[in-house]
Amino acid sequence: MRLISLAPLALAALGGLLNCTIAVAQCSSPFDVECDTYLTYDVADNYVWGYSYTWDYMDEGYECSVYAEFSTPSGDYFPYDPDDEGYAEVDYFAAGDGSYSATADHRVNDAPNGNTYESATASQPAPTGENTHFDYWDDEYGNFYAVLTGSSTYEGQSLREQDAGGGSDGCSFDGSGKDPFVALTGGTWTVTAENDWGDDSISYGGDLIAYYRANGMLPCSNTLNQNMQIQMSSGWQTCQSNVLHAGIGTTTVSSSRAGVYEEETY
Repeated sequence: MRLISLAPLALAALGGLLNCTIAVAQCSSPFDVECDTYLTYDVADNYVWGYSYTWDYMDEGYECSVYAEFSTPSGDYFPYDPDDEGYAEVDYFAAGDGSYSATADHRVNDAPNGNTYESATASQPAPTGENTHFDYWDDEYGNFYAVLTGSSTYEGQSLREQDAGGGSDGCSFDGSGKDPFVALTGGTWTVTAENDWGDDSISYGGDLIAYYRANGMLPCSNTLNQNMQIQMSSGWQTCQSNVLHAGIGTTTVSSSRAGVYEEETY
């Protein structure tokens, strides 16, 4: 969370840089003094921005002030005392899904001048997909990581894999006594500050590799269908579907995820 106080010129400049829709509430004034409250959610940068302002007609002999309160979905409240120019300080929330609100009590010559209220719903967009990269070999396991794509940041959010069905196992054979490797185990991960996650480990495992080398027909491999899902406020959403393969050769093993293929001597 970043708490920043901005002067009038800085407010005007920042407002011109934001690429978002700004909600404005105005209150009437018996002193003909305008007061506005702004609150918006910026999808591209994933934050909520708000301020409240009472136009200060000092040359008319008025003293203007604002008592404002900004709130977040988690129930955090940030009240602000007025400054000499009738501004409520600007606040940047570390935005997540939910509803944000700003309530301001505007006063002129210390008399109530009306309340304004604005709200903004932070609907965080789900990732548009992910880019897979090979990371390292851990014995017979090929390990991959992926970077989420999209217009938001997802640090700290949970990811899980779901088996999409339709898997096949080219190493399995009738009478082997081994269950075909045709379904995922269901891993879970947490997104890092770089919007990546990992590792996704892919292999038959040492026991099955040894068994099929002794009893099967090589080379052989399986196919697994994976749906990657991310936890959003509305529930789990699928953000990427992948095809995975684990392979066994006479002296090598292979792992593949989303078209990224690696092989090693094992």
